[in-house]
Amino acid sequence: MEAFRKDSERSAAEDYDGLDYWEPYNQDRRAHILANHVSSKKTLWKWVLFALIGFVVAVISICMRQSVERIVIFRFKTIHTVLDVPSGNNTASSDAGGDPAYFVAWVFWVLTSMILIGCSAAVIVYIEPKAAGSGLPEVMAYLNGVQLSRVFSLRVMAVKFLSCFLAVSSGLPVGPEGPMIHLGSMVGAFLTQKKHHILNDSLSQFRNTVDRRAFITCGAAAGVSAAFGAPVGGLLFVMEEIASFWDRSLTWLIFFSTMTSFFTVACINSVVHGWASTGHIFGELVEEAQVLFQPEIVLTTVNLNLLIIIPSIIIGGVCGFLAVVFTRLNLSVVRWRKRVVNKKKWRRVAEPLLIAFVYGSLSFLLPCITSCEKVPRLSSFQGTEAPTNRNDFAQFICTQNDEYSPLATLTLNSGENSVRHLFSKGTQGQFKPGELATYLTLFLFFSAYTSGSAFSTGIVIPMLVIGSVVGRFCGEVFHGLAPSWADYTWSDPGLFALLGSAAFFAGVSRLTVSLAVIMLEISHEIKFLPPIMISIMVSKWTADYKEPSSLYHSLIHLMGVPFMESGKEKEMGYELFTASSVMSSPAVTVREMEYVGRLFSVLATPHNGFPVVSKSGRLKGIILRVQLETLLENIDLSLIRSARDSSVSVTNWHELVQNMQTVEATSTRRYWRTSLMEKGAALTDGEKGSKIKLTPYVNTSPFTVHKNFRLNLTRTSFQAMSMRHLVVVDSSFAPVGMVTRKDLISMDRRIATREATYDDDVDSEPGDEGAAVSSPWMSPKNRSASSPSAKSSFHVELPLLPEDGGEDEEEEEEEEEEE
Repeated sequence: MEAFRKDSERSAAEDYDGLDYWEPYNQDRRAHILANHVSSKKTLWKWVLFALIGFVVAVISICMRQSVERIVIFRFKTIHTVLDVPSGNNTASSDAGGDPAYFVAWVFWVLTSMILIGCSAAVIVYIEPKAAGSGLPEVMAYLNGVQLSRVFSLRVMAVKFLSCFLAVSSGLPVGPEGPMIHLGSMVGAFLTQKKHHILNDSLSQFRNTVDRRAFITCGAAAGVSAAFGAPVGGLLFVMEEIASFWDRSLTWLIFFSTMTSFFTVACINSVVHGWASTGHIFGELVEEAQVLFQPEIVLTTVNLNLLIIIPSIIIGGVCGFLAVVFTRLNLSVVRWRKRVVNKKKWRRVAEPLLIAFVYGSLSFLLPCITSCEKVPRLSSFQGTEAPTNRNDFAQFICTQNDEYSPLATLTLNSGENSVRHLFSKGTQGQFKPGELATYLTLFLFFSAYTSGSAFSTGIVIPMLVIGSVVGRFCGEVFHGLAPSWADYTWSDPGLFALLGSAAFFAGVSRLTVSLAVIMLEISHEIKFLPPIMISIMVSKWTADYKEPSSLYHSLIHLMGVPFMESGKEKEMGYELFTASSVMSSPAVTVREMEYVGRLFSVLATPHNGFPVVSKSGRLKGIILRVQLETLLENIDLSLIRSARDSSVSVTNWHELVQNMQTVEATSTRRYWRTSLMEKGAALTDGEKGSKIKLTPYVNTSPFTVHKNFRLNLTRTSFQAMSMRHLVVVDSSFAPVGMVTRKDLISMDRRIATREATYDDDVDSEPGDEGAAVSSPWMSPKNRSASSPSAKSSFHVELPLLPEDGGEDEEEEEEEEEEE
């Protein structure tokens, strides 16, 4: 069963193609560069666009957060109203509403949750399924170099925002941070890459693959900054986790964008909370608006002690182990959901409704069997003895005004408010270990099960909540076992909750540097950086030992996306292989002057890049499938009379690039089997014998490597330069094979499973009697069938290159001399 599952995930990778980060360098490209040289206006426009992306992402985050807070506050206060329990400072009645009131409150809580989550799932299932999930794995896969269709469309953006808003408002253990990163990426793609009636001429200079990736990366960083209030952490997050290829010139630009996003969110949130005025004037930046997880209560000052290292290690180990449990549980549910639930649309909508009913009922009923506690009061060093702000304390079944239900405070509040309560300092005993264990079991299971359902949410807030509960639990147990005469003010449960949230986040995501900075920015606890770093490192080591991949990378592999992980080439065994060990061969080549009929035959193969060779077989460049499809779709065969007078209707480089983008968005293997198949079948023998001059469109700067080049360096170069195709040549500079990301990923798997053997005679040329073949799957003759770049069930007989007459040879030689 395990082997079948892995084979099905590998076969799904065949549906994905790589991305070209570098634009083809050909004759028309050179002419375009000379005619449109880079000016200071483009640099100025780039700064403006990066700032605009940060501002727009901030506005989206504000609308999301304020709307969610409005619904959360409404549901929270309605529960108290139905139960006749005041949420202010009035005296509560002795009768908390009676049994009918509790039933009505339960119906209201569960029904509103089901309505919200049902609408959230319905817009995903029936309008835009691509908007499901957090979208973070899709963004990571795209920036890794994988082509994904409709991931950054305007329709996906609108549906994702609506679905995320409804799902987070429903009270399920989900969060908006993951979708905010995807929304930010879509803003970066939409503002700069789509054709607009306004400023279209100014923005057209940015419609290329290099700038597209830059703006999408900027949007992702701005999304982190807006969601967490972490501008520096947003920049480090995309550098460490999101962007597989990093251009250092983007660092300052993206930091400017994250700064813009942070200040915009801070300014608006300072004057508005839940779409209600806070009483502050615009421009007054209050701390609550800048710090996402400011503790709800601070009754004492916690100083750092060297002994904090011990609980930091313990919390890191426990959270790392629980992170592995969380990851495996979620992946198991996602696989089961793909087999059972996703087959029917009504099942995809019914499952969230069932989750909302069960989780909502347990969240409401479990606090009924717990006791009430006194509301903590502010300490004297803060200058007041008045009760703390009780708006976020759930009085629930408690009849006294100064009492609250600890478990209801966690289950009936939003995830962010729960984290703020768990971060409270000087409140030992605010949450009993039994209540924390109950909430941990409930929240961990349902957050792991809910992630991946048919609505748009993330797991960042659930990860922080789970880690906070674990840390708080350890802190409460530690204080319960400590002798009464000892001074343990340094071991505050609120501090332990902060360490636990960082540790569990690290165990699931495997982040380190960016996570440490994000935790500092969302808590403003700079003095606790050393124990935070220790807990993060111990958790990551523990999780790496039990589970090699993070949850996000595992989800990408589960999607079947050919994602290249960094660092694989440093493992033992890669130096024993060469580029010829991994290449797909023989390479399907074309000539600079090629027959129309053979071009149609070449497109019948599953390859996406074709080396262009001279008459002697030497490599001249490379041309992409999408370029050939664009040319063949636009040629006027009636104008092609001979090899000397060949012409195509697309001759402008900029027009060709725009056509390429259109074809790339819809170009799959079905594209050949439909329109181009019909056009190729309708060609006459005379038209098939006509020639097209491909020279203006051939990329004359392809990435090449010698067939004996070491595999570890080949893989490093491939990923560092963000390649799509790597041409393997022999000593005469003739192409003998091609290397793509699918070939390298397949080799990663074979080396990991020790299926690979190496060839000692690396200097032998193909066809020599002394050349030793490594193993059947390593043989170049067999690799064309076994490589993931070619399907074994798909076979096309390419026509042989026809022998040209002396006249044609002379013409081509003259053309080469002219060039």
